[in-house]
Amino acid sequence: MDLNLKNKNFMIVGSAGVIGSEISKELVLSGAKIIMVDSSEKNTILANKLKKEYKKSLILNKELDMSKEESAMDLSRLVESHFAGVLHGLVNCIQYKSKSFFVDIEKSSETELHDIFAANVYSIFYLFKALLPYMRKANGASVVTFSSTYALVSPNPVIYEGTKMGCPPAYVATKGAVHSLTKYLACYYAKEKIRVNSVSPHGVHNNHDKNFVENFSRLSPMKRMSEKGEVSPTVLFLLSDKSSYITGANIKVDGGWTAW
Repeated sequence: MDLNLKNKNFMIVGSAGVIGSEISKELVLSGAKIIMVDSSEKNTILANKLKKEYKKSLILNKELDMSKEESAMDLSRLVESHFAGVLHGLVNCIQYKSKSFFVDIEKSSETELHDIFAANVYSIFYLFKALLPYMRKANGASVVTFSSTYALVSPNPVIYEGTKMGCPPAYVATKGAVHSLTKYLACYYAKEKIRVNSVSPHGVHNNHDKNFVENFSRLSPMKRMSEKGEVSPTVLFLLSDKSSYITGANIKVDGGWTAW
């Protein structure tokens, strides 16, 4: 199926992450023009690699902290100067984890709560506000946010047994916010031909603890974790015109985890 993404303008925020990097690669492979945004220096390394492999492609990259509104304004200037003020799609797949990410609710701090909400939720406000004029010019833009199965069901503590991992309440709260905000934006801006959907991955393998992999696989209907490349096809579909009647949806790429 030809998704017809060639020469269209997209921005991936969180582009150096496990999933974001795959989305960036797939978009370039599809012939799209992209702006890669991440706070990690890995972003520049990946962008330079893609530029060498796809010399004819327009690939821009910026290292920015998207928990701050001025970063979104910096990106708006980039869209103006390199994309002629037109943005066909935006993907926000930021995955923020602080040093004390796994603390329980009794040890959580105000600073911790603010930082994770700023990265996971406020960034959507900042980006939408700054980039809305350029998405309007696209006459049919698509936004993909990243929710979570934990916006739908509570984390099962069994999968964390025998590991140092866990799922903090602040993370769950932010993903619930993303889930609801996505539906709001979808309904409010549908009249302007801007579609907004979310994707909920689950259990994307990234050098996880052996015990976690075994625990997770035992409870998953598919008896395994997700490979990192299994999320990006859904995102590309949502960015394309092939999903022209889909908005306000949350597509679960969870191997059936929430179907039990």
